[in-house]
Amino acid sequence: MEDMSIGRRTTRRKFLKTVGATSLMAFVASVLAVGCSSGSSSGGATGTAAPAESSGPVSVTESTPGSTPISKLLSVDPSVLAKQCGTEGVVVTIPDWKLEMNTTSVPAGKVHFVLNVTGWSMHQLHIVGNGVDKLGPQVQVGKCGSFDVDLKPGTYEIYCDIDHHRERGEKGTLTVK
Repeated sequence: MEDMSIGRRTTRRKFLKTVGATSLMAFVASVLAVGCSSGSSSGGATGTAAPAESSGPVSVTESTPGSTPISKLLSVDPSVLAKQCGTEGVVVTIPDWKLEMNTTSVPAGKVHFVLNVTGWSMHQLHIVGNGVDKLGPQVQVGKCGSFDVDLKPGTYEIYCDIDHHRERGEKGTLTVK
């Protein structure tokens, strides 16, 4: 009798795992469909957000349900974002919980920042240092935004200003010469 109950538990776990993963994938697909169909960007911040291409930079990769974490099922292609917002200036890519910059040093003057959001949540760059306190536009997943800041020589902190993203590693330093 015990062997039969163990088999039932194992079967039930497999069933719940499969149903749960399938439901989660359906939910994520519906959220992406709704998110991609709205062409609006958040107001209040300066800068521009590039429109999504019709095919969109977000793609679902194949996976066996229950075997791959959901964070690996979706990816944003940075090359699509580069076509939308360009690669000139300081290009910052945020794939969630880290901040990647194409350069950490620039000449003084007007500096163009591009924010590519390849992670799971909205992000917003904040530039602080040497009397500068500039907040860029909020950028949605799979989108990019850009803005310009006049910077004097010195060191500036760059971080995501959304919730606790800075504390989780979305920060960096830019040296202006």
